[in-house]
Amino acid sequence: MKKHIIELDSIYKYWLVITIFISTIHPSIAADCLPNASNYITCNEFNYNASENIDMRISVLNQKFTNFKVFYVQHHATPRYERNTQCWASDFNLTCISPWNSTGENRRAGTLITPRHVILANHYNITRNDSIRFITKDNRIIQRKVMGGGVVDQNLYPDIHIVTLDSVVPTSIKPCKFLPGNYTDYISNNGNGLPVLCLDQEEKALVADINYISNPNNFSLSVPTNQDRLNFNESIITGDSGNPVFLILNGELVLLGVFTWGGAGSGTSLTKYANLPDNGVFPDINLNDIIKLADKSAGIPATNYKISFFNFEENPSAVRQIKELSKIFTRGNGVEIQLESLNSAHIEVFDISGQKIIHVEQVSLIAFYPLKKGVYFIRLRAGNMVETRKVYVK
Repeated sequence: MKKHIIELDSIYKYWLVITIFISTIHPSIAADCLPNASNYITCNEFNYNASENIDMRISVLNQKFTNFKVFYVQHHATPRYERNTQCWASDFNLTCISPWNSTGENRRAGTLITPRHVILANHYNITRNDSIRFITKDNRIIQRKVMGGGVVDQNLYPDIHIVTLDSVVPTSIKPCKFLPGNYTDYISNNGNGLPVLCLDQEEKALVADINYISNPNNFSLSVPTNQDRLNFNESIITGDSGNPVFLILNGELVLLGVFTWGGAGSGTSLTKYANLPDNGVFPDINLNDIIKLADKSAGIPATNYKISFFNFEENPSAVRQIKELSKIFTRGNGVEIQLESLNSAHIEVFDISGQKIIHVEQVSLIAFYPLKKGVYFIRLRAGNMVETRKVYVK
């Protein structure tokens, strides 16, 4: 039977559509890109991290009208909300997303950025005495009132409005994070081509591709060319303004912006405004200073809350890679692993859900492992060297 050889190729090539899909790892950032116990990709190759946390889900949960709505039940008047466990993004903590407020109902979207502050689009905001809801993972409703907000300005850039709530939300509602200013040290090409999770006024979990994260004041999205991503993409329309756009890193929601413009979607780069120096003058004012203005508008002492940043160094890896010391061949009924200059290696094979199905010590240079049709992660370990590859057995 004819064999097909796959070796490591370019840094950010994720899927080779011939007879095998392979994920590659940047040689300078050692990583082990398998789902963890929570089914999150947490490796230090962050372009792969961001892509695979979305792509691995939508490749399996790919029925649009079953798998894209965040809530199975969404009755604002009753009120009653039930999360859709079949949503492709349901295992992420989506509690920072507000599905309702008393002015716009399902419109004028807000996103929690501290335990007491919500960010919206300034041109589509809510005001003092409005109510806003958040829903816990177990479907409990948390409702708060708006006490004040800032900054109010008629310009669309920066299209940022932050409101202060009358009290903190419980820990069952988790604020989102932001990218630190040095994100380009970890994410290449300004994020171009990476998928993001976007919400709309119907609370659909949509997918788009990034054009750029910050250039310099705005973020911009594009319609995906990847068919799985395209299946969950829709145009941003009137009423979607203020809805959030998240990069998914280590399974966490990292807020890039909220919508100002429609079509593929674009708006103010919150990455820029999260990282400006303190005590700036509008419009060059950072998010923490806007929080202070919101507190002042609310007529209360400063709450001293600040936004949180994603920590790229949270899961540093000390392992080295096997690099090109091994090759993987696919056959119709499994994979063949060749160890070229290694005496032996630990071989672990995981299915798409992260369940380990093979764990052996390969001592021969060539070994064959029968596998059913499907997507697998193959991890090779030799001493302090490790590498993980993703394969598709036809």
